[in-house]
Amino acid sequence: MNNSDENGNSDPTNPGLEMLKKIQEINEARALKNAKNPNYGHLPPIYAERCQEWTKFDFWSLREAANLLSGADPRRPTIDGQAELNDRVEQISQWLEYSDVNTEGKLNKRYEAKGVMSWARKKGLEIPSALLEAMGFSEPKSSKATHGNSMRNLDKREKVLGAAIKALAHYPAQCKDRGDTYTGTSIATFLEQRPDLFFEDGLPPYTVRTMAEHINRYLSKK
Repeated sequence: MNNSDENGNSDPTNPGLEMLKKIQEINEARALKNAKNPNYGHLPPIYAERCQEWTKFDFWSLREAANLLSGADPRRPTIDGQAELNDRVEQISQWLEYSDVNTEGKLNKRYEAKGVMSWARKKGLEIPSALLEAMGFSEPKSSKATHGNSMRNLDKREKVLGAAIKALAHYPAQCKDRGDTYTGTSIATFLEQRPDLFFEDGLPPYTVRTMAEHINRYLSKK
């Protein structure tokens, strides 16, 4: 059956095309809804609750684990407009997939939750405090509020690490020094040169020297 008119154009009344159009509209609407969902960003309001909920599971899927370690809702999908968080989740997924963490299942492989946490700590990942606390890797928060400067510094360090991961994943050549080696200084220098690629406000949170110190601590544990 020919679904084209005499000029070779697709027949707009083709039920198959109509179905595809409907599916596309549904997907676009879902993507827009996800992008506006405050719980699908970085460290969303519901994050601590999700961490407590996921401690009930002995095993996590690759996506759930990567999201949790990235400070995101474990059920968060990939969302357009959140490139930095998407890149962080993807990078952690790749690392975890080739790690030695115990797993179960073959087709739908799941990773031992406690093993994931131990692996992430050994690798030097910046793990959100809510996840550490929920999994019993840190002391519960005291009634005294955490000092504002400490929270801001933690956020800055996470931004630097996220930017470094993105730079290593997408611009590896620019992250090496003259000896063809990845160093904190070379990565930090690149971040400082192209902040528009890595920071939402286009401004590095620290000087090159300070960023290099944070990145070097991460590199030394890889």
